[in-house]
Amino acid sequence: MLNLESIKTINIELNNICNLKCPLCQRNNPEMDYYLKQKNHLDYDALLKTLDKCKNLKNVYLFGNLSEPVLYYNFLNLIKELKKRNLNLTISTNGNPYSETFWKDFGNSLDSNDTCIFAIDGSTQEKYQKYRVGGNLEKVLKNYITFCDWTQAKKAIQIIKFPWLEPIDEEFQTLKAKLNPEDQLKYRFEKIAKLNHTSDTIQTKEDKILNKFHAKVIKRNLLRTKPELNCASQIKDSFMINFLGDIIPCCYVHEELMLARESSKFPIPNIMNYSEKEFNEFFTWYFGEQIFKTENCISTCSKMLQLLKIK
Repeated sequence: MLNLESIKTINIELNNICNLKCPLCQRNNPEMDYYLKQKNHLDYDALLKTLDKCKNLKNVYLFGNLSEPVLYYNFLNLIKELKKRNLNLTISTNGNPYSETFWKDFGNSLDSNDTCIFAIDGSTQEKYQKYRVGGNLEKVLKNYITFCDWTQAKKAIQIIKFPWLEPIDEEFQTLKAKLNPEDQLKYRFEKIAKLNHTSDTIQTKEDKILNKFHAKVIKRNLLRTKPELNCASQIKDSFMINFLGDIIPCCYVHEELMLARESSKFPIPNIMNYSEKEFNEFFTWYFGEQIFKTENCISTCSKMLQLLKIK
């Protein structure tokens, strides 16, 4: 069972702020409006205190479900504190904010155990801004090169496989040529993602109705077959901290749990005020009961989807 001592990996959403307006982002879900009205940053001291409770923590992911991590109010100081704790960091960014001075300092704070992923979806401004609305490709490329010049960290470029970027391999090569192709060993280019974004669109009412139907079928087949279900959070000894400070299983249930927080059988533990007992009660309940009712778990867990095939 998941507990604070067993945790090896934490994914953290540092804030609810973003500088771009990407069309498929969760920020476009009207149900999220309430949580986005005011800017919110995780409390710096409370965050570090929670991380320090996880004695076997090795990896920290700073990914933005609906935000840009580097816009966190105390970002560079946080990175330095995490490195003092010998943690391996993976950071995802759109690369737009700040001047080259920031990217120099940021790059210099990381070591060879860390990875920084730049989301650069297009080799021209025209292609890039179709999804990264409000972004400036020229600035991103400059920031990327500056970061690379001052860091030992691994670098990666993420390109989403949109129709206007096909053929994606040629698009990647064109983008790569703009970033000193003769210096490949230094820049360590890596194409880490070819995503088809159809699965990431906001759920329609029809999707939700279908998921509820699937939940009933799965519940029936669970009683008949009694399979062992281990979600990725359990397997990888990991959890997520969202921008409200809630401690939840993963990013896939981030939005759903946030919107259903009042109906949770046990209070969702929050970094501002929680005990180990509250942490254990919530996760025991979630993995033992709530996981079978959570739409995103039902629609993404391969073991659950297999239960739909049982007649």
